[in-house]
Amino acid sequence: MAGELQGSKVHEVMYASLLGEYGPRTMAGYRRLRDVVDEDRALPAWFKSLAVACAAASKGYSDLVKFQIRTGHVRGLTLEQCMGGVITLTSARGAGAAMMLLDVVADIYNARNEHLDVVPSIEVAPGEAEANFRSYMGGELHPNFAALLEASQELADAYYLLRTGTLNHNRLDSKLAELLLVAVLAADYQAAVSIHMGGARRAGASDAEIIEAIACAFPVSGLAGLVTGVSALVEMNKAQG
Repeated sequence: MAGELQGSKVHEVMYASLLGEYGPRTMAGYRRLRDVVDEDRALPAWFKSLAVACAAASKGYSDLVKFQIRTGHVRGLTLEQCMGGVITLTSARGAGAAMMLLDVVADIYNARNEHLDVVPSIEVAPGEAEANFRSYMGGELHPNFAALLEASQELADAYYLLRTGTLNHNRLDSKLAELLLVAVLAADYQAAVSIHMGGARRAGASDAEIIEAIACAFPVSGLAGLVTGVSALVEMNKAQG
């Protein structure tokens, strides 16, 4: 990891001599958590670099985004996989976070990102959005989805396109897209993180993979993000018996 810091504006806190002098226990605890994020374990290190970058972009931490995409690049993170992160952030956190990540990715991967004058259109058949919402929740209609359908079919159809773009037509498989959302939502202390934990589990994720995705919230949001995610996982497991 130390070699990956070369040329980065971000100096990882666990390498800061002042913290080592005044807060050795803090540094030691941080290092243990970073090991979970930085090593190939249940999840590959390249994916966890992307997950931290996405969570950081959702908070507006541009230097941390650059640091994580650079380290991810060293670990084998591809442009296509980075675009999976951009796709996910576009729906989960909107244009600001998505453009922050996209600009960093385009710069680090020397990729052209030109302006499109025409945005492609995809038609949504009547009832298609509701059927997808029900399918995702095992036949039930989540209150959030029901509210969208009641308020505006146009908004519901747009949401349907965005969420299926993230979960079913991404550059990451469905399991990793769900785990990316787990990291981002845990970092933002969102109760909805449990929905995507369930989605990740249905897509084949193990508890070990979900826990490592939660750990990716820590470099961005500290213990609050970690506890948000772990508490949601424990409650989900209790509910499922």
